[in-house]
Amino acid sequence: MNQKIRKTIGIYSILLGISVIATWAVILTSGTIAEGRIELGFHLYAEFAMAVICLVSGVMLLNNRP
Repeated sequence: MNQKIRKTIGIYSILLGISVIATWAVILTSGTIAEGRIELGFHLYAEFAMAVICLVSGVMLLNNRP
C-alpha cells in the first residue's frame, strides 16, 4: 500500500476513535440519555470497542506495522 494512503487512513482512524470517545463523554456528562441501562451498556461497549480498534489500527498504520 502506498505510504501516503497508509498515513491518511491512519490519521483518519485515530481522529474517528477520538471523536467517538469525545462524543460519548459529552453525552454521558450532559445526562440526556434516552436508552435503558442494558441497552446503554451494550451500546457503550460496542462504541468504545470500535474506538479502541480505530485508535490501535491508526497507530499501527502510522508506525508501518502489518
